[in-house]
Amino acid sequence: MNTVGAIEDSVNLARRERALLPKEGPTSLSHFEEMLDEVKGPFSEGKRNRWLGYIQGALVAHGCASLEDVKRINRNHAA
Repeated sequence: MNTVGAIEDSVNLARRERALLPKEGPTSLSHFEEMLDEVKGPFSEGKRNRWLGYIQGALVAHGCASLEDVKRINRNHAA
């Protein structure tokens, strides 16, 4: 799986739905963007997957995406 690509698409979704996210804090768009920048470095695939799950879980929890939306992103980046 291209996990970085899935994270990029998830952050792009967050950008489109930014009005539904908090302005600050661990589920803010700025935090997701920082995570995206950081995950491009030397990370294990397991850690990338956890970060992807965190971002996508927050997007679903805040009503920015449905479970089907995040499944579609992941399918688009499957190996």
